[in-house]
Amino acid sequence: MSLDVTVLNHRDRVSRAIGLGLDEHCELMRFAKDRDLPLLSRLHDYYSDAEIAAEEVPDFLEEVETVASSSGITSNLRSQLGQVADVARFAIAAQRPLAVLAD
Repeated sequence: MSLDVTVLNHRDRVSRAIGLGLDEHCELMRFAKDRDLPLLSRLHDYYSDAEIAAEEVPDFLEEVETVASSSGITSNLRSQLGQVADVARFAIAAQRPLAVLAD
């Protein structure tokens, strides 16, 4: 099971995706709460879907990069955040929202 950060195409098929494991999700949510990162905080429920609107994705990417550059995070989380950032950049280029899907 993972929490998938995805970009869906106009046919609602996955164009890009990265799955966050439970341990990394818990670690990410601690950082998001401690640093008051509202877009990342939307992902608080590992078992529920969320959406980041297309116009919010640049701010979401900034929050991801803030956590990724923080000291004190595990190498696993840092690696997964790099992949989340790549998915967010793809969404920006495609002008698509991010669909966060509980898998």
